[in-house]
Amino acid sequence: MNQGARAARSDILLFLHADSTLPEGAIDRVRIKVEDGCDGGGFIVEFDDTSPIFRLGSRLVNTRTRLTRIPLGDQGQFVTRTIFEDLGGFRDWPILEDLDFARRLKQRGAVGIIEKPIVTSARRYNQNGVSRTIVNNWWIWFLFFLGVPPAKLAKRYRDVR
Repeated sequence: MNQGARAARSDILLFLHADSTLPEGAIDRVRIKVEDGCDGGGFIVEFDDTSPIFRLGSRLVNTRTRLTRIPLGDQGQFVTRTIFEDLGGFRDWPILEDLDFARRLKQRGAVGIIEKPIVTSARRYNQNGVSRTIVNNWWIWFLFFLGVPPAKLAKRYRDVR
């Protein structure tokens, strides 16, 4: 992602997961957020599986995002180039670099949440089980907040990919 940012020519950077799809007009919405004074941000999210469990999951993720102002990588993180460089970009971690970046962005300035959803894949949840994947993700976050290094947590995450 850092290499992509160096190669990009725009004053605003948008990081998009390969299994996520931007909503129509996304680039204009990002520009408007930045023009309104946001240093960066992300989108609310929907899963490409519309079953009730994923609709509930989307609501929970979006509530967390609105409350914390910390959009994650599957929510299409955007940031001005200046702020990205000031923050030193993404840390070279195998996992949770998006969480770390979003937390540093929030500490640095205004974070905008775009209320038009990005659509992201439910594939990993469906392949590995919704409950198992959620519990594993929360466990990884818990351990991370306790200070366990991302390099040690990466194996736990890859085991369910």
